[in-house]
Amino acid sequence: MSALDLHLLSMLIDQRPPTVRELPKAMRQKYTADGVERYRERIATSLENGVVEPTAAHVRQALADAAIHIVRTGGPGSEEVMRVLEAVFASHAGTPLTVKWRIKQGRIRPKFFKAS
Repeated sequence: MSALDLHLLSMLIDQRPPTVRELPKAMRQKYTADGVERYRERIATSLENGVVEPTAAHVRQALADAAIHIVRTGGPGSEEVMRVLEAVFASHAGTPLTVKWRIKQGRIRPKFFKAS
């Protein structure tokens, strides 16, 4: 028997299930990795079914989609989006205009939002 088996056996004898923090490091890492894998599978399944879960990455992408749509249509707020691009890329003077041109050409497209 390995030390891990003895540790698990002693936990079973104690008649109290171990908490995640009490697990040995290797088991805790596997538990965490399995949880992350289940989470990623759930997100992927949701996206395949057309449901966008409100994760931090998806919220950021939805906001990016909104900015792309605003710049493409020239709607209210497009100047503010361009001002933010200019502030973010201050050391690359031509980037905001290049981004605007690529959006208007359809070379930068939204990921989730499809305009009707």
